[in-house]
Amino acid sequence: MNLPIGTLLKGGTYRITRFIGSGGFGCTYEALHTELEERVAIKEFFVKNFCNRDESTSRVSVATQSQKALVEKLRSKFKDEAKAMFRLRHPGIVRVSDVFEENGTVYYVMDFIEGRSLQAIVEEEGRLPEHRALKYVRQVADALRYIHGHNRLHLDVKPGNIMVDSSDNAILIDFGASKQYDEENGENTSTLVGKTPGYAPLEQMSNKVVRFFPATDIYALGATLYKLLTGVTPPDAAMLASGGEELSPLPLTVSGNTRRAVSSAMSLKKDDRPQDIGDFLNILDGGRPGKSETGQRQSGFFGTSGAQGRPGDSTVLDEKKNDGGHGRGAGNSGNGWGGNDGDVRGRVDKGVGEGRPSSSPNPNRAKVWLIAACVIVGLVAGFFLLRNLMSGGGQGSSGAVPSDSSLVAVSAPEDTPDDVSSRQPVSTGKEPVKPSDSDMSSSVSAKPSSVKPVASSASEPDNRFQAALDSKDEQIAALQQQIKEEREQRTRDSLAAVQRLKERRQHIKDSVAAAKRAEQEAAAKEEAARKAAEEKARQEAARKAAEETRSTTGTINGHQWVDLGLSVKWATCNVGASSPSDYGNYYVWGETRTKSEYTEDNSSTYGINIGDISGDSRYDAARANWGGTWRLPTEAEMEELMDKCTWTWTSQGGHNGYRVTGPNGSSIFLPAAGYRDGSSLYNANVAGYYHNSTPDMNDATIVYQLFIDNSRSVWYAGSDSRYSGQSVRPVSD
Repeated sequence: MNLPIGTLLKGGTYRITRFIGSGGFGCTYEALHTELEERVAIKEFFVKNFCNRDESTSRVSVATQSQKALVEKLRSKFKDEAKAMFRLRHPGIVRVSDVFEENGTVYYVMDFIEGRSLQAIVEEEGRLPEHRALKYVRQVADALRYIHGHNRLHLDVKPGNIMVDSSDNAILIDFGASKQYDEENGENTSTLVGKTPGYAPLEQMSNKVVRFFPATDIYALGATLYKLLTGVTPPDAAMLASGGEELSPLPLTVSGNTRRAVSSAMSLKKDDRPQDIGDFLNILDGGRPGKSETGQRQSGFFGTSGAQGRPGDSTVLDEKKNDGGHGRGAGNSGNGWGGNDGDVRGRVDKGVGEGRPSSSPNPNRAKVWLIAACVIVGLVAGFFLLRNLMSGGGQGSSGAVPSDSSLVAVSAPEDTPDDVSSRQPVSTGKEPVKPSDSDMSSSVSAKPSSVKPVASSASEPDNRFQAALDSKDEQIAALQQQIKEEREQRTRDSLAAVQRLKERRQHIKDSVAAAKRAEQEAAAKEEAARKAAEEKARQEAARKAAEETRSTTGTINGHQWVDLGLSVKWATCNVGASSPSDYGNYYVWGETRTKSEYTEDNSSTYGINIGDISGDSRYDAARANWGGTWRLPTEAEMEELMDKCTWTWTSQGGHNGYRVTGPNGSSIFLPAAGYRDGSSLYNANVAGYYHNSTPDMNDATIVYQLFIDNSRSVWYAGSDSRYSGQSVRPVSD
């Protein structure tokens, strides 16, 4: 039962305007600050199935004495956590503005956020675009960084606890599971640990969060990002760890940085996750996940990444093995040295590699040295030819070089580079002019002074030789550039082919997964339809059988019974009721008269073992008040009613309760009449409590009862409220 609309709290400061919802430990309302005329949200401590509310006063009480100590402890922690939240101030955290006690419980006041939760957004719109999902997650991450800076964990990060306001900003709410830690990172609060399936990591599922580990919240943040990107709730961490379930792949459009961030954050071992929010955001921004404290590589569900290395000395990327240099690079194996493992290879174009050449054979190196040998041979031949020309060789007495003579001119730079293989001799297409015998003889007989050519004829071969050298250098440079471009193009083509192959494989995997899901959904629908048809046929058969049998109703001492097809006949009304939907009277177990107040002190049977009382008019309220063969049902007869009948929550005569349909199709109505404790009636129209005749022989203060409530629960329970007033529904043989 919730606070009625219009209820005033804290001396009229707040007025309840709407009930928003309830969870395991509280109810949330929309309210109005009556003086400031500002909308606020108010959370009330109210533990479901443990607390009751008086209809007339709204006062909250504990259902049973045995539960009182636990509820008091939880209420104290609820108040302490609210006070701690009051001191947190961040635009990404819902602000707590007031804490107070009233109606026997605790309330705290928060800002009212006009908007929707991320859970509602995904349910309505489907998976979000990456840029939008990252915007919200970064805002939540900033809020978590602030919380962690105060040695506090949220412990229930999920889309349902993230509101998006009217300005499209994400705000973290619901700190009911939050924990505070001391300066030594030890727990100094003991609130219950939240365990939302799909978002809680393994250590949280096993309650191992007594130490301060931001990585616990980071797992939930990564799972939230996964939900936003896929529209699918992640499997439970325990199922992932056991291999019972797997994460569905992220959409192909999701970037590599985001994939790495989700993978790293959702690592099953907390030491393999980012250890703080800064590490998580660094991965989102393109940084590599670093090593954990144990020195292991970080791994996730979508792949493995090495630790981030420093950029090396190399400047040329090569898909082949490195033949020189030791530039350090961030490769697939982490901090690797050049060579075969690093992505960044040794520099080739200027021969600056510092390491030893690889021992692996390289076919290009043989070509390099062959070309270098040809260049050297050509250079020597050119030298002797030039010397011949300068000493008077050629036509004419002047010793000038003939205009149609040709040189095979090649050269090598002073510092022969590793890739000299790209240099090749270039011929002009003409053979050198062979000097005549006369020229040779005149040259041999000449005096040394006659070897000197005139200035004009001596400078011409020098210029030609230099021009040939320059031409060869240009051709070598052009060939080097061409080789470099071809190599880079091959690298790009190879990477593109690998990417296309990955995308094709992922597409096939997604298609297979989609087909499998569709097949499972179709099978589930078919199975549901089959069961529905079988149930309908069963009910129809039961109805026809009931019509064909004798009458299923009658009266005993003026009280009507119904034959449900069980071992006994069941009365249609509670003792003291005028119709099936009336609540009737309330009796203490073992007493036959009603009273104005129900306590342990005025109970005549509380703490006394008197055995089964069915049919004993001294203790059985049904036999004492209705006479005849009417009596309280035994424990076995009550269980038969639970196990063999169909229970349907409904309303009749303005009261909630269960329609109980027997195997033969006949039915009775059990109203949710509540129970009496002291002078008050509790849980009327919400739950029902029905006596049977069989006590607990080991504890005379406990009696077993049939319990029903509006959450469609039907179960048998032991209670210490043997002195409380409960309903009686008689049976007869």
